[in-house]
Amino acid sequence: MLIRFIVWSIIFYFFFKLIKNVIKYFADEQKLNTSKRYEFTTQQNNPTSGYKVKKEDIIDAEFEELDNNKKK
Repeated sequence: MLIRFIVWSIIFYFFFKLIKNVIKYFADEQKLNTSKRYEFTTQQNNPTSGYKVKKEDIIDAEFEELDNNKKK
């Protein structure tokens, strides 16, 4: 009796997993079809989009180049 319950539970699990994947597949196909209709602009073409960086957030830094080729 317990083995039969476990087998039916596994069958039930895979059945609903299959249904979920089929629904997800058709939903993704519909999204792809609707997204082809619209033209998306990149951030280079649209100057109002992107990150807003404040002037006080920029830090000036100086770097020294290290020479690792010197022998001791």
